[in-house]
Amino acid sequence: ENFEGNFKLGIYLSPPILNLKDSKTKKPKKILFTKKIFYIFSIIKKLKFLRNTPLNIFAFSVERKKEKQLIKSLDDCISLILKKLNSNNYKNSLALIELFSEIKGFGHVKLRSFNKFENQYEQKIKEFKRSSKKIDLAAE
Repeated sequence: ENFEGNFKLGIYLSPPILNLKDSKTKKPKKILFTKKIFYIFSIIKKLKFLRNTPLNIFAFSVERKKEKQLIKSLDDCISLILKKLNSNNYKNSLALIELFSEIKGFGHVKLRSFNKFENQYEQKIKEFKRSSKKIDLAAE
């Protein structure tokens, strides 16, 4: 009611299933979808029950595989921390856990976050293990 003229509703998306890349930037290319895409969204929404089953076609993307790997890494990390936590490595354990919250975004942005995380994770794990071996010497 506030706009004049002949406007059409549309949304720009970069569906990973199409795998379109911009020739100059090499980043995923966004394309304009008409309002009919919302009908497709409503169908996809009704297929939520397929999540975590072999019929989920979105589970095979690199991003989803990395997310599953991340969940396993977090579980392993917490197990390690619980086994080795002491006063010497407490701060390193916090830094290690907080590293998982640095993964943000979607698509190529999230994949870049994964790469950055993987490099930092190896370093933080080494620091945690090194600090786990230190022994407090009591002053007499």
